[in-house]
Amino acid sequence: MPTWIALLRAVNLGKHNKLGMPDLRAALADAGFADVRTYLQSGNVVCTSRLRSEPKVSTEISGLIRQRFGLDVPVAVRTVDQLTACIEAMPFRAQADQMPSRTLVTFLDTEPTAEQARAFNAADHAPDAARVIGRACYSVHPNGVHKSRLTPLRLHRALGTVGTARNWRTVHALVELAAGPPRRAGRGGDAVR
Repeated sequence: MPTWIALLRAVNLGKHNKLGMPDLRAALADAGFADVRTYLQSGNVVCTSRLRSEPKVSTEISGLIRQRFGLDVPVAVRTVDQLTACIEAMPFRAQADQMPSRTLVTFLDTEPTAEQARAFNAADHAPDAARVIGRACYSVHPNGVHKSRLTPLRLHRALGTVGTARNWRTVHALVELAAGPPRRAGRGGDAVR
């Protein structure tokens, strides 16, 4: 069965879209997903499934969350190979290594048009730096993500698509979690952290 990395958008941010990871792991296991593991509380799931396409896995997980928890949560899905390729394509390697919590990868639902990507990549995002490659937007925020002018709304408008962001440390951790052996602690154990 293929291994999938599911990235839930905007869960457990403040008082909105509260979703406990143990409850989510149990619901996914009940729905037929296997080796279900989560990382942190921000909606990062690694699992295996008989489903063989990103859209099917995304639809199944978001539908399950809607039905079981009453939350409308979009889900971006990637394979281990896709996340590994994403790491290899990082255009801001030195900054990412120096500031992993201030370096983001936004996983986009759809690939922007060539014109949208070209315009976005040519724009001045100072003091931040940003670049779109395929279905990923890489960004570095030296003054911190919360002080950035490059907000998710601005990014989504410029690219004509939406996405969900993870910091550089989390992207690496998800690849390691997905590539490693499944944990058997409890019902689809949580990753350490």
